[in-house]
Order: sequence, then structure tokens, then C-alpha cells
Amino acid sequence: MDVALNGDGPLVGREPSAEDITTTQEQLMSDPERKGTGQPEEDPQRHKWRRLRRLRNEAGVYLVRGAATTVGGILVTSGAYWLQTRV
Repeated sequence: MDVALNGDGPLVGREPSAEDITTTQEQLMSDPERKGTGQPEEDPQRHKWRRLRRLRNEAGVYLVRGAATTVGGILVTSGAYWLQTRV
């Protein structure tokens, strides 16, 4: 039984048509302009400020962590000094 369907169907009993080849090529080609976000591209100035805000938020975590480490080090050092002077 020979089946010859046009479009997405199987290619049984016939050679692929020009339409089938074009469709396959279009499916394999990538679209370099598509970003996938569905949002328009923002201007460079806004992108710069958004990147700086993200950097500031990340740096804030490290600053708080460093301050806590410093305070902890001061407490340990002063506690050790205090113990040595008392004993």
C-alpha cells in the first residue's frame, strides 16, 4: 500500500517534494534574532543601572558577612586577652 501525504505525514512510496525539503530546512535553521524572553530589548542606560543595582545587592551580602567576621574576631581576641589577664 502506497501512502503519499503532503505536509507532516510520512514519506512512503514517493520522493520528498520541494515543499518538504524547504520545511525541513526551515525547522533546522536557527533564528539568531530571537531572544526567547518575549520582552523588547531595553536601552543600554537602563541595563547599566540594573547591572549596577544587582552588583550592589551582591556586594552588600559580602560587606555584612565581612563586618560580622570582624566583630566576631574582635570578640574572640578580646575574650582571649581578658582570660589571660584574669588567670
